[in-house]
Amino acid sequence: MRGDLREAAQYGGEPAFILHVLICTREWRFRRYTDEMEALRRLTPRQRALLLGGFPLLRGLGESWLAGLLEPMGAERARIFLSQVGRLECMLTGGTEETLLRQRE
Repeated sequence: MRGDLREAAQYGGEPAFILHVLICTREWRFRRYTDEMEALRRLTPRQRALLLGGFPLLRGLGESWLAGLLEPMGAERARIFLSQVGRLECMLTGGTEETLLRQRE
């Protein structure tokens, strides 16, 4: 471990911070969505790029534009839709999730 910390310091890593992160996250189990979800793993790089390219467009058009398309209850549906767009974007760009082990504590 000391050798790894020394090596990290050579490249600008702060050994105290690295130890802090390791200790604070020791019991946490993080997984990448893309590693865990079969549906995301099946996407080709082109499909993933197309999805990611469409998210800024949807956000730019805005909630009011979506609300007009999703009547009845358009405002609520648009809000939910855009929040799910954000979640999917996180999943596709390497976001992480906590395992149930840590969430129960």
